[in-house]
Amino acid sequence: MKLAAVDVRCRHCGAAPDRDCRTPRGNPVPTHETRKTTARELQAEVDAWNSAHPVGTLVRAYPGLRPDDPLAARFAPVTEVIGRTRTQAWVPKGQEQPVVMIHSYGAWIALTHVDVI
Repeated sequence: MKLAAVDVRCRHCGAAPDRDCRTPRGNPVPTHETRKTTARELQAEVDAWNSAHPVGTLVRAYPGLRPDDPLAARFAPVTEVIGRTRTQAWVPKGQEQPVVMIHSYGAWIALTHVDVI
């Protein structure tokens, strides 16, 4: 089975690198933060998370910006959710990063925005 490479996209806005990056509030940022990730790398990240953290793991998650994100100082407040995972991690179709669902939040959250407590 041949695995295709995932497009390079900005982690903030999802735009291709040839477009201006826009934050959730529509403010431009100077550069895109991009990362080229293959489907195999994404699956390895999902497998590593799922083997180390079973469903029900207590986590602190940030659905928007993380507090350590340089843009967080410009956008207040940073939302923090504390809860237990209710799914294993997976990569949604058409997305470029692994996600997980949290009991106290109604949408998926990227693993890059989830910290195990």
